[in-house]
Amino acid sequence: MNHPDFAARFREACRVANAPTTMEALGRHLGVSTSMAWNYHTGEKLPSMEKAVEIAMKLGVCIEWLLTGRGPRVPPAPPGDVLDLSELPEDARRNLRALVDSIRSSTKKKDAA
Repeated sequence: MNHPDFAARFREACRVANAPTTMEALGRHLGVSTSMAWNYHTGEKLPSMEKAVEIAMKLGVCIEWLLTGRGPRVPPAPPGDVLDLSELPEDARRNLRALVDSIRSSTKKKDAA
């Protein structure tokens, strides 16, 4: 086990997130092979930065905590007026951005008048 601290945090994140418990299902869930899921689980290998970001997002933990153990385990909740649109399809996000932009534009025109 080359990275036991990472392995412990990875296993904790999986447990808290109710991730699949078999390596095959966990690998599918995280978008990696069964053997790579096992390598992360045992600390034999670390994920690439890109894959670590994906894993952290899927497990709902902070990337810094997952990789180093520093910082909070979970990201702070966004302020009440901030919406997380990341899981919406791209066309829905585009439509919502257009709507918000039109509201901003209309508000600026009213403020200028």
